[in-house]
Amino acid sequence: MEAKYKMKRIYSILCMILFCLISLCFSLAAQEKAETLEKIFSIDGSQPVFLEFKDVDGNLKFSGSEVNLVQVKVKKEVDTRDLKRAGRLLRETEIEFSQNGNSISIEVKYPKIRGVFFWFRDYERVKVSTEIVLPLKSNLHCTLVDGSVSGEKVQGEMNLKTVDGTIRLTDAEGTIQAKTVDGRIILKNIKGKVDAATTDGDITFSGRIKALSLETTDGDITAEIAPQSQMEADWLVKTTDGDVDFYTAPDFSADFLLQTDDGHIDCHLPLTFTETISEKKLSGKIGQGGYLLKIKTGGGTISLGKLFSPEFPSAVSHE
Repeated sequence: MEAKYKMKRIYSILCMILFCLISLCFSLAAQEKAETLEKIFSIDGSQPVFLEFKDVDGNLKFSGSEVNLVQVKVKKEVDTRDLKRAGRLLRETEIEFSQNGNSISIEVKYPKIRGVFFWFRDYERVKVSTEIVLPLKSNLHCTLVDGSVSGEKVQGEMNLKTVDGTIRLTDAEGTIQAKTVDGRIILKNIKGKVDAATTDGDITFSGRIKALSLETTDGDITAEIAPQSQMEADWLVKTTDGDVDFYTAPDFSADFLLQTDDGHIDCHLPLTFTETISEKKLSGKIGQGGYLLKIKTGGGTISLGKLFSPEFPSAVSHE
């Protein structure tokens, strides 16, 4: 009986050792298929930062901070069981850094595709994700191809471009350009000037602004104009195939032109003057009037209402 008990105990210990060895092997394999690079740049805190970022096949996340440093963290991952191949792909995926004063450039460069016309020689993708923490007052020029951009709490000029991915920006201030071909654009609590465009995706916006252009070909547009927004030029909100929901604060004033080719118009705002009324076209004045607010859709409905009214509960705040 005692011998049987000892055998069970030895068997349990051996199983535990085997389990630990297997776990260790998987952990080492995972480490060999991933690599993290971190870099810190010192800058002059009395001057704004200019950051240029390029990546054709990865995601970018950035945020503003009170610290006068630019902190970069890049993670590279390879999805392959061949550890030797994974090591080579990680080594050949290079991150190029350069700095000239407060101007910083970061570019991700990938291995060249070899034997792309032969399926048995195709290589596994290297997945790269970059996180950047930079001073609040920073200017960014970010260019991506197959990847998404996410940012928050930055004040300055921001030019954010990607071909296949979502652009999301929160609590930002300045002159903002957001362009994507296949992806959504989400801009929340923005101050300043905004120019956003996508070919295939929805646009969601909220903020206190001076200049506004929102355009999509295939998607809906939702915009919330916060109190104290004052137009400094004409505004354009346009979609070819989608609905437009436009919310304004009580103190908002503008001349307006609403037009739909294949839909209808719902207006829940008190208008001070109306020039044209029809099912598909409406023009006139909101408040004291001013610059022209033009909202146009080819195949959708236009809804114009007061911010946070029962007819128009907030949509952007729940994104």
